[in-house]
Amino acid sequence: MKKLMILPIMLLIINIVSGQNSTARILEYVNCGYAKTFTYRLEAKCHENETVLYRWLLKDFGTPAENATLHTFYFATTNDKYELTKGRSLWKEFEKKMIAELDSIKQFDAERQEILMGLSQTDSLHNAVNRLPGLQKRRDSFWKARKAKKDTFKEYEITYATAKESYEEGDLLPSKWDTVEETYLAMKEELGFLKTELKKMNAKITKYREDVARLKKETGLLQYKSYREF
Repeated sequence: MKKLMILPIMLLIINIVSGQNSTARILEYVNCGYAKTFTYRLEAKCHENETVLYRWLLKDFGTPAENATLHTFYFATTNDKYELTKGRSLWKEFEKKMIAELDSIKQFDAERQEILMGLSQTDSLHNAVNRLPGLQKRRDSFWKARKAKKDTFKEYEITYATAKESYEEGDLLPSKWDTVEETYLAMKEELGFLKTELKKMNAKITKYREDVARLKKETGLLQYKSYREF
């Protein structure tokens, strides 16, 4: 019976030690300051008996969604040990992800670790990857709008040409010609706007794709299977 009891107790001890080591490893990585991983931006504020860890999704940092992705964890610190006091419901999943990311970062050489930590909001792989779908969807909407306007404009060009000829021949009232011309010029201006916006969006999409390719190479993510979906 005693032998049977030893195994559960040992497993419990291992789990406690493992959890403590994982917590310490994460907090030591942030080191009472700021840090980044592939997914998170982190900040730790260290007090005499308490450490507070703030966690944002890196892709949202500096955007209106920033506060929505903020999670805060509170740790009581005694005898160099950390006890999680607030944020338990969110900690397990976050801890698991963090340790996986720290293991991957550990394999980088010093230069690539420095590049990863230096990535800013506007120069981050996550930012580029997550901005692409929304921009592509917006571009598609503009393309459809331009296609519809272009078809309508082609039809109206006939109306415009006929009205112009009638006006110049003195067969169309000036007030009616004004209405036709104003509509024609407004449609032409709108088509020009849509064309310009589409050109800008295509340029942005190309730039994001270039950034993704460059950052995958610079950070070394191509070498690690768990991040190849980027």
